[in-house]
Amino acid sequence: MNTYHLKYFVDAVRLGGVALSAEHNHVTHSAVSQSIRALERELDIRLITHERSKFVLTDQGKQLFDQAVLWLQTLDSMKKEVKTSQNTLSGDLTIAAPQSLIREVLWKKILKFKKTYPQVKLKVVLGIADYVKSLVSKDRVDLGFLIDDHDLGGFQSLTLSAGKYLVVGKKNSVLMDREIIVTDRNRYEVQRVNEGFRHRYKKNLEIAFEIQSWSLIRQFVKDAGYLGLVPEYTVSSELAKGHLQALKLGFEEPRYEIKAIWSPAADLRPKVKAFLKS
Repeated sequence: MNTYHLKYFVDAVRLGGVALSAEHNHVTHSAVSQSIRALERELDIRLITHERSKFVLTDQGKQLFDQAVLWLQTLDSMKKEVKTSQNTLSGDLTIAAPQSLIREVLWKKILKFKKTYPQVKLKVVLGIADYVKSLVSKDRVDLGFLIDDHDLGGFQSLTLSAGKYLVVGKKNSVLMDREIIVTDRNRYEVQRVNEGFRHRYKKNLEIAFEIQSWSLIRQFVKDAGYLGLVPEYTVSSELAKGHLQALKLGFEEPRYEIKAIWSPAADLRPKVKAFLKS
């Protein structure tokens, strides 16, 4: 049974007319009339009889009105209780994510969540994408966070933000005379950039070595003069301050998404929903 149909009906009786109910609920006169007719069809009863410019409740209409008032009051109380309980969440909450996501994106959210819900015991597990997915699939963590993983079959996910991969270097770096550090030459973004190099420059990407850490790649770029292929969120501060620069590739940079993942078999608990909302 549609809650709004009941509310429009109750307000029409309480206020003394369809027009007043429509005005009170900021809907059209037709919407209230159709709601009352919908209730009559659903319950297979007559709720009102029309007398000139007003209506009179039938006996069954009076009975529904009394029950609907109680039901709507109960629903309102339930909403208030749920809203109040949001600030009294407790228990354990475990999340897993790569170190770069915690360091660059999630740490402020974690602090905000902990301040809002101090009784929740929060645990953060670090790991690369495959490890995060493994923990989520085994229900060893409540939520996982990862970047640009195209193999998410068997998981539910929520996209939190998006951006692009950049080749970054120190000021005045030149794209063609430096080797590039990547996380893994088989990753999606590395293969996309390599394809772009072959198409644009008729050569393969010159990979110096692989490091499975965005923050370490950034450090090598700053301290050793290499170029690095990284998601823009990991270098946004350095780019803004002019400590690093994004090199023009001559082709479109690959995109990424930051996602939260969880097991489809898991029923999201209030504290998990609260963390996602943050």
